[in-house]
Amino acid sequence: MLSMRWTTSTSNNSLTLLLNMYWRAAKMKLLDPILSLIYKENGKHHKHESCCDEHESACSCCDGGHEHQHTYKGGLDPVIALRVVVSAVLLLLSVLLSKTELWKTILLAIAALLAGYDVIIHAVKHAIHKHIMDENLLMTVAAIAAFIIGKSYEGAAVMILYQCGELLQSYAVVRARQSVLDSFGDHPDEVTVVRAGKEYLVNVQNVAIGETVLLHPGERITFDSVVVSGESTLDMSSLTGESLPVNVAAGDELLSGAVNLSGVLYARVKVLAGESTAARILQMVQSESGKKGNTERFITRFAKIYTPIVLGLAVLCALLLPLFTDIAFGESIRRALVFLVISCPCALVISVPLSYFAGIGGAARHGIIFKNSLVVDIAATAHNVLFDKTGTLTSGSLRVTSVTGERMDPNTLLKVAAHAEVYSRHPLAKAIVSAWDGRISADLIGSFTETAGKGVRVEVDGVPILVGTAAWLRDEGIFIRESEIATDIAVYIGIAGAYAGRIVFGDDVKDSARKAVNKLHAYGCVVSMISGDSEAAVRKVAEKLDIEDSYAGCLPEQKVALIQNMRSDAEEGASVLFVGEGLNDAPAMLAADLGIAMGALGSDATIEAAEAVILDDEPLKVPGMIRIARGVRSIVGQNIIFVLVIKLVMMLLAALGLAQMWMALFADVGTAILTILNAIRALRIRMD
Repeated sequence: MLSMRWTTSTSNNSLTLLLNMYWRAAKMKLLDPILSLIYKENGKHHKHESCCDEHESACSCCDGGHEHQHTYKGGLDPVIALRVVVSAVLLLLSVLLSKTELWKTILLAIAALLAGYDVIIHAVKHAIHKHIMDENLLMTVAAIAAFIIGKSYEGAAVMILYQCGELLQSYAVVRARQSVLDSFGDHPDEVTVVRAGKEYLVNVQNVAIGETVLLHPGERITFDSVVVSGESTLDMSSLTGESLPVNVAAGDELLSGAVNLSGVLYARVKVLAGESTAARILQMVQSESGKKGNTERFITRFAKIYTPIVLGLAVLCALLLPLFTDIAFGESIRRALVFLVISCPCALVISVPLSYFAGIGGAARHGIIFKNSLVVDIAATAHNVLFDKTGTLTSGSLRVTSVTGERMDPNTLLKVAAHAEVYSRHPLAKAIVSAWDGRISADLIGSFTETAGKGVRVEVDGVPILVGTAAWLRDEGIFIRESEIATDIAVYIGIAGAYAGRIVFGDDVKDSARKAVNKLHAYGCVVSMISGDSEAAVRKVAEKLDIEDSYAGCLPEQKVALIQNMRSDAEEGASVLFVGEGLNDAPAMLAADLGIAMGALGSDATIEAAEAVILDDEPLKVPGMIRIARGVRSIVGQNIIFVLVIKLVMMLLAALGLAQMWMALFADVGTAILTILNAIRALRIRMD
């Protein structure tokens, strides 16, 4: 027969006392409010459960059943803090004043219930309604079992110290989230609106589109708007991460989030405050609807099975130690309880999602938007980076450099081409129309058809005109001599079925493009470039930037096919990134593992189309994005390893009887706080 050396009389007295207290409380209907909460519908929340709405975005732990009930708007719930203080006082009184075991147990039981009744409620509620075992159940089992075996002090201490740890963790999470949101600056609740020549201070929610707002130096711009009058300089760093000021005058657009630095501006509101650029960026940073990263999904799945496994191990510890050693049954249960306490998974389920949140917020400060944590994981594993040439590596501001006419003078040819391209939104068409400084006679333009990747077919004053690639004109039966094919970007014009001439364009390579490509090489990425332009023009840029592979004359469907081939050839775990300049690259963005839109500041459609957005046109932010993503993954890995090592060491010490309950609680809380602080480092990861 096993030797069970424990104080049976003391434990039985404690258990009897607890049952008597419960019975008396039930008769007095003191427990009715608590019991009613346990059996509420799943959709209804306890008054402390609202934290999941706030806290979940930082830790996403609710999916795994690991809720934290103490997230409060200011970081600490004063009611719960007061309960913890009163419980601690009762614990102290039980030591100083109580002379009998009965009164000590009464005071300690009251202290435990006062501190942890909501923990017990959540444990029972989740077990009954959701069939989930979480850390609330771990703490509840540990506390109740401690009272049963006569360890009343430890039972009360479990609840009090656990609540203290939860308060500290919640405070750290709230402050961490706030530090991310504060990095975008404070937006005023009221603005100065000019109505009928008079100035009024109006709440931003009551300002309509088309109204005129007055912006003084030092004010942050609340609305996307257009300058009506005045000149000034703007600080755009909160949007783009660039510190250099931007000059604005009448007719220039203002984006919310920028700061007016010098002059007084009058601006006409274009969109409402809630739909502004700053609001969209902040919403994307705060959004919790996005896909979770691979590591985050693993932690969520792990949390669902973790608690049952830990409970099983604790039971085995309690049963097997007396069976195979001379350890008393009471001591084996105590060790099992310490094992339960130290195994609480809070540090993991909080710090991993918080690391992603801080990293996404830090990237946004540099003008880089990750739509969700899965995008961070994909960017961190980048191996192939494919750039669309125009607008990403080159300026995208095409200009006409030469006009060569076959049967007419250059000025007349440019006029014809401008009339043919006036309805096209292609960058080359815009450059042609811009180069023609004369008037466009819309009544001369007849039927208009545009073929993507080829050109436009139009009638001008009844004459059929083709403007597009040399290959397309040849396919249409127009003869073009090989000597007429330009080495730079060019379009070719056919009039009434005959070749009429060409227009050549210039597109300068961005100053930082070479440095960006070099950094990508240093990060182990293979850099490629793709374009619909001529092979000569594409090869010229590729050689200048030291790009390994370049692909010219590609139609949208050919870009998609190329990306699909890259993905199929890539090693497992290596991702393909495509960097484009807007909606015209949407098919290629969707085909890649990660589509990145560059230069999307102020563009609703482009921001929606891509999974990652670079708000300005800086190529260096592509390697910067990868560096930030890899930094976030590194911090996540550090936290996981640190937590697992501490937990395993403390579990071993608990099984060997070398760890006390208070040591386990302090180790658990300390681990959680240290990992939270480490997660916040993701907010300050540098791009270079």
